[in-house]
Amino acid sequence: MAFDIKGFQPAGGESKSGAAPKMHTYKSEDAITVVRVAGYFNPVRHMLEIGDLIYVVATSAGALSTASWVVVKDKSASAVDVTDQTAITVTDTD
Repeated sequence: MAFDIKGFQPAGGESKSGAAPKMHTYKSEDAITVVRVAGYFNPVRHMLEIGDLIYVVATSAGALSTASWVVVKDKSASAVDVTDQTAITVTDTD
């Protein structure tokens, strides 16, 4: 699949601009291995800066599959690249 703007949202006080990195959230049925590929976040390139953090939730059939952090590593006039994911443990033993 491709990036879907409906799943992307700034987190916190994103209306402010400044030098500090920002946080964003993203929910998709795409696997994290697809989401972290260079160019995936190009549609929101104008909202992202190097160092920004994106909390990514991947779902399958409406259920949580994975949760991860990625960081905006590179940004050019036409492309965005994020780091490999840092996985967040989502086990539920009950």
